[in-house]
Order: sequence, then C-alpha cells, then structure tokens
Amino acid sequence: MAPLLLWFGYLSGYPLLFELVGAFVPLLGLLPVALVGWTWGAWTGLVGGLVGYVLMQLRAYGLDLAPWSNEGYGAISHSFAVLAYAGTGSVVGWLHHLSRDLRRERAVSQRAQVDPLTGALMRATFEERLREELDLAAETGQGLALLFVDLDRFKFVNDTFGHDVGDKLLREVGRVLRGNVRANDLVGRVGGDEFMVALLGVTDDEAAGQVARSLVRELSAPIAVEERELQVSASIGISLYPRDGANAEELLHSADAAMYQVKQGGKNAYHFSTLEVRTRLSRRLELERKLRRALVDNQLEIVYQPQVRLDDNALVGFEALLRWRSPELGMVSPAEFIPVAEEAGLIAQIGHWTLRESALQQQAWHRQGLLPMRMSVNVSTLQFHQANFVDTVRGALNDSGIDPQLFEIEVTESVLVRDHNLARRTLFRLEHLGVRTALDDFGTGYSSLAYLQRLPISSLKIDRSFVKGLVPPEVNVTGTSSVRGSQVRPVRAPHAAEPVVSTVGERGVVGAAPIVEAICAMAHKLGKEVIAEGIETAYQRDYLRRLGVDLAQGYFFARPLSPLQAEELLRRVTQESLAEERRRRAAASWTAAPHLAPTPRPAAPRASAPPPVAPPPARRDSEPTALDELLLWER
Repeated sequence: MAPLLLWFGYLSGYPLLFELVGAFVPLLGLLPVALVGWTWGAWTGLVGGLVGYVLMQLRAYGLDLAPWSNEGYGAISHSFAVLAYAGTGSVVGWLHHLSRDLRRERAVSQRAQVDPLTGALMRATFEERLREELDLAAETGQGLALLFVDLDRFKFVNDTFGHDVGDKLLREVGRVLRGNVRANDLVGRVGGDEFMVALLGVTDDEAAGQVARSLVRELSAPIAVEERELQVSASIGISLYPRDGANAEELLHSADAAMYQVKQGGKNAYHFSTLEVRTRLSRRLELERKLRRALVDNQLEIVYQPQVRLDDNALVGFEALLRWRSPELGMVSPAEFIPVAEEAGLIAQIGHWTLRESALQQQAWHRQGLLPMRMSVNVSTLQFHQANFVDTVRGALNDSGIDPQLFEIEVTESVLVRDHNLARRTLFRLEHLGVRTALDDFGTGYSSLAYLQRLPISSLKIDRSFVKGLVPPEVNVTGTSSVRGSQVRPVRAPHAAEPVVSTVGERGVVGAAPIVEAICAMAHKLGKEVIAEGIETAYQRDYLRRLGVDLAQGYFFARPLSPLQAEELLRRVTQESLAEERRRRAAASWTAAPHLAPTPRPAAPRASAPPPVAPPPARRDSEPTALDELLLWER
C-alpha cells in the first residue's frame, strides 16, 4: 500500500514538483519505483518501473504523442529513462532479497554460535575461538586463564520445579557469568549446567582467583525465578596458559581436573589445577576406560568373608565382596573403582552381575549338599534407587532357585536419606520377596530411630571404625589406664570385669565403647540383629560377645576367601555338623536304652562282668573346628 500512496502523491504533485526542480522531476519518480521493488520484489519492481515511467510521461505531456516520436537524441534519452526506471525497481528488489537472505543466514549462524538461552557461546564456537586466542597469546607472549564452571544442585532444581524453571535459572546464570567478565573475554556453555570462561591476557593466579571468587559468591546467592528463590552454587576449576597446558585440549583437561577436585572436596569453591590434581583425574579416566573393558573380559570377581555367630563361633553365612583384578593395574580397591563406576553409569551392570553371581554361587554350594548359608550382598545407593532394582533381585532369585530368606541386601544409611519414599517402597517390596535387609556402616551417617522402627530392616551392622576403637587399656606402674598418643576415658562395659577404653587417632573413633553399647541395646530393643564388622583382636570379640552382638566378621576370624576356599570351608563345616548330629543321636539312643549287664557264669565265678559301653563322647568346645583350622587368623 505504501508504494501506491507514494505514486499517487508523486503524480498528483507533479506540477508543483516541476516548478521546484524543473527538469529533474523524472528523477524523483525513481523513489516510488524503488519502494515498489523493495516492498514487492525484483520482478514487481521491474514491471512497476515500466508502468511508472509511462504514467510519469502521461502526467507530464498528457496524450500528446510528440514526446514519444522524438528521434535521435530524444529516442536515446527515452531509452535510458526506461532502463533507469525498470532497472531501479528490479535492482532494489534484488538487493532487498539478498539482504534478507544474509540476515537469515546471519541469524542461523548466530544461533549456531551463541546459546539462545544463556547468551554464551556454543561449545564448538567457544573451542574454536579459544584456539584462536591461544595462537595469538603464543605470538604475543600473553597469558590466558580458563575457568570450568559447574553448577551444583542444578539437577535437583530441574527435577523438582521442572525444565521451564531450570531454563530460566540457566538464563540468570548466563547473565551472572557475562556480567562478571570483560567484554573481550569468552563465555561458553559446554554442557547442560557446565560453562567455560576464558580470561584473555591473565597470567597470574590472583587475577583469575578474583574472578572465580566473584562468581562463587554471586552464584551461591539466592536467585529469584518466578517468585521463587532458588539456591545453587558453583564448583570452579582454573587452569592457566602456558603453565597448565600448551593447547586448548590440555587446558580443558586441567580445568576439568581442578573442578572435579572441588566436587570431591565439598563443592561451592574454586581450585587451581596442579600436577597432583591432573594425575588424579588421569587415574580416574584410566580406571573408567579399563573398567568398561573389565566387564567384557570378566576381570571382576567375588570373594566371600565368613560371618560367625559369636555365641558358639559357628559359621552362619558369607558377605559377598566385589574385587577387580586388572591385568595392567593389579588389584584395584572397591573404594576406588565403585565411585568411578557410579559416575560412569556402570554401577547398574556391575551390581546386576554381583547379585546374580552371588546367588548362583549359593545355588552351586547347595547342589553339592553343603549346609545352607546366608549370603549378604552390598548394594550401592545409585543401584538401590533404580526403578528395576527389585526386579533384578527377583531375577537373581529365580535364576538360582535359592531360598530368599538366605539372601540379604546390605545398604547404607544414605539410601534412606537420598529418597526416603522410594527407599521405603523398595524395602517393603524386598520384604515381600522374603529377602532380608541389613543397614551397613550404622552410626556413621544420618541415623534415625524412625527409620529403624518403621522400615523392614532386619540387621544393623556396626561400622568397623567403632569396632576399631575397642582396645584394652594399657596399665602403667601407677595402675592408671593410658593409651600412648591419645586421651582415653575408661568406660565400664556391662557384665565386664575390665574397663573398655575409648580412643582416638589410629585406634578408632573417640568414645567408641559407649556408642557400640548404645547401638547394641537399641537394636536389641527394636528386635534387630546386630552384626559387627572389622574384628581383629580377641579382646574385641570377647567384648562384643558380652554385649550380646549376634554375628561378627573380620580378619580375626578370616580374610575374604576365594570361592574355592569358601567351598572347602563350607564342606568341612558341613562334615562337622553331620558328625555332631550323629554323636547327638547316638548319645540320645544310649540314654533311652537301659543298660543290661551280662549274667556271670557258674563255671567262672571269679570272672567280672564286662564294663558297660560308654556313649560316644561329645565334641568339646576346646577342640579345633574347621573354622579354626582353615581360616587365616590374625594372631
């Protein structure tokens, strides 16, 4: 509509324009022609230019044909005028189309380079720009600091309030990051809640630390989103060029390692990259890579630590312990590779294998006619909270055909704290299957009497740190109790003749004895079985026995055994049990039958009657058992 109105105004005011500019009036006609091409495109601009020239001539000369019949210079002038009008409309239309395409491509490129949510550079663009800045820094001798920023608790916010709130929170985080750096610095989003900040020209720790402190402070403050105050924090790892890396990949690796160190240390802080930090991350990455291979190559194995009933030292079960024997790394501790498996998403596969392998081993022993023993299997928090965990346990029981009452799942208190409702449903489903549940490392986490009272937990395991604190007093010449290198307080145990000393340092937890006593008393009042782990001395065994602890395990009784060693132990225990049963039956039958003494013959009056046959002797407690002979005692 605007081009038509402009044409109408031009044609209507032609006489007035002629008085003002004279012969230059046809040049003013190019303006509406250009507007036609700009608005409606090149082809419409071409036609509009031709039509416009004709209208302009009619308005100037009317229906007089004299101007159209000019020859020579006049004809050339008309030809140029027609080309000018038609060309202006088409060229302007084409230029407008080209500029529109360029803007569209620029917008697409902008969206590909810049995250529309946070305003930070996309990962590929950030890394490309980082390489360019590193090349420039190498030429000019300048430095560069790289900050790896990872949001803490963002997943919790996203899962609790929804993705819309999470997106708005990320938008605010992007604003904070861009607001705390200079205009020439680089800010990139490299993951869902991970960001990178490149501080150009920074060469010292102080300048990089100042920016990191500012980011930690602002990101830990409450952030208002939709009338809510959301609380998150940031873990920041810092690497410097060229100290911590000569290229972008090395700097990213160093900053990631430093950030991981912050995560391990409690989050909401920053840490500079060091050789130790980088070595630790390299070790973790190597463990993850080799652990994936270990699952395929069957490098994982299970050892079995006996559990003994303290009343009579009888073997009642085993705890299945996972081990990794790597051809390159040797024996890797579960404390080292289990966290790696959880972070790498391998814990479900490993946990499923452990449950099934333990159940099948129990089935193999049962098929050989060995005594049925209880099998306890440790389960990580992540595995326990998986939706199909109970189905995994049910599958292991169905595949092995073992009695569910002989299968026990051990979990830590963190299982109950992380998601109480889910843990409660899972525990009751396990109880419905007939599977027992033990609370491992009791007393070291977030203990709650409500959990013990309401949840179907069968056993409590006293953590080894408390058991380690049970040591006999060292009596000096003055007759007072003392322990070298620590302050001690004698605590008289119930039914005990000697005091039990609570110690600190390497000897165990401060106040261990009262804690152990309280755990035992509380558990027995609630009808829970008490298991002590980590027993290494006879003193600890005797003390726990006096407290009424039901079961025990530790190096004092036996180290973890290979499947063949555990089978041999179980076979000898089975033989002892059968022999003891035969002795009891023989003794019972001898007691029930009257003793008939033989009648003396008259021909031999001096011959005495044969002595009565004594019943088979029962095994005395002092005689060695299979457990005493086979297991590795720590004397």
